Amino acid sequence: MRPINLLSAGPAYRDPWRLLVKSIYPIGYPGVINYQFELGVFQQTDVTFGQHSVLGQPLLVILGLDRYSSDGMPAPRGDGVFDYRPGRTIDQTHGDVILPYVRPFDDGIQRYFASIGQPISPTSNVLLPQLYDTTTTALARRLASRYVFKGSAMHQ
Repeated sequence: MRPINLLSAGPAYRDPWRLLVKSIYPIGYPGVINYQFELGVFQQTDVTFGQHSVLGQPLLVILGLDRYSSDGMPAPRGDGVFDYRPGRTIDQTHGDVILPYVRPFDDGIQRYFASIGQPISPTSNVLLPQLYDTTTTALARRLASRYVFKGSAMHQ
């Protein structure tokens, strides 16, 4: 039986809630094109605004959105620019950013730091596991840290 309103019931329906895709984020520009496209990810806390890195690492790299250089060659440390890869990092038709992890702001961050030999505690304030087990309304009231996508784009 499918829950009638899964988004408002949220974690009460544990299995369907976990299956919801929470790694695709709208940027607000359907029909986006790669011409002069720019995207950054920033951490915002109660104390700071606009931090583009966490623990000394760029958020675009941590989240798997900067893995290639401008010539398309793999670049493990990134090149500081969002990898515009239709169908992989961006859905041009809908104007969505696609992150390569199911839980990018939790497991994805942990995996990245483990891969560079700097594991972080599951209780670290850079992780947001509550994004994946809390309804939007309850989350807005208690989040002290947020990740924000900012950029510019042209669209058709």
